[in-house]
Amino acid sequence: MCVIPFALAQRTTGKQSAVESALQLPITSSYSDRAASGLPTAEFPTGLYDQYNNPATEPPLGIGSQEFEPAMAAFNDQAADDFVLGDPPPPPLYRYIDGVAVMGEYSAGGGPASSFNVYFYANGAGNLPGAQFAAFLNRPYSGTPPNFMIYFTPFSLPAGTYWVSVQAVQDFNPNGQWFWHNRTVQSNAGAAWQNPGDGYGTGCITWNRKNACMPDQVWPDQVFSILGFIEGPTPTATATPTCCQYATTTGTESILPGSTDIGNHCDNCTTLLIFPFPVQFYNVNFTQVYVNSNGSLLFTGNQAYSGTSCPLPDPNLGAAILPYQDDLRTDGPKL
Repeated sequence: MCVIPFALAQRTTGKQSAVESALQLPITSSYSDRAASGLPTAEFPTGLYDQYNNPATEPPLGIGSQEFEPAMAAFNDQAADDFVLGDPPPPPLYRYIDGVAVMGEYSAGGGPASSFNVYFYANGAGNLPGAQFAAFLNRPYSGTPPNFMIYFTPFSLPAGTYWVSVQAVQDFNPNGQWFWHNRTVQSNAGAAWQNPGDGYGTGCITWNRKNACMPDQVWPDQVFSILGFIEGPTPTATATPTCCQYATTTGTESILPGSTDIGNHCDNCTTLLIFPFPVQFYNVNFTQVYVNSNGSLLFTGNQAYSGTSCPLPDPNLGAAILPYQDDLRTDGPKL
């Protein structure tokens, strides 16, 4: 059977026919295994940011966000929604993100998903997802429709606006589709959607507002919560003898100047650098980093922190490498 995208999801629950096994445009209506009923419970608590409310009860109930099998890669799509974090607590307390709760449904007779991908993005131009700074792939999940919870390695973020995309990893044959549930109330910017392979023929091969991609998407946001925790400083470890002793020597060597100009010529600014391959930093895969003119590499956030950021840890500084952090500038005549 050929797979032909539908313009709209089926709106009845009548007897099955051949068309019901075909891929539908990523809009789900009342035609799904579960109706909207999931709200925060002890099993699905609210967290650092909460949009787990006002679920759509009229079509369209959700929007597709799914990684299909390789034969259907053209239909891989992602939905994303933004969230805002306020100022972190003052030291010695620190804020960590370690999970996301989402409301979603399978197509009729579909499921289960094998796992979920969770992506985080900076807020980009036009208040759409910008640079991706973290990706948690093929993560296990708990819960059943309509409530799903996905946990990952904790990481910290400074105050600001960010985007999260939750994507089911699920083969269409034989498990159908998964839809992220719509929210009737808009918070911050409206939700976004992309289908890089343009399998659905919407033209949204990069991020755009979801209702610009599909006018039938009348509900502005998605139902989700950002989960996390507040923790104090790590207790000081007790020194113990090591198993081995190393002899060290010091010497004098010359510094080899770099030959590639990344364009960072400024005072208190950052420059985006794309990695040629994924880089794992504290068990999180990153595809890019911001080079700070003040001497650090910023994996989360793009604020050019000046000075020494001392004393460390700095609650406003996320994942970073600080080989030589000071109040520097890179726009001198010989730089």
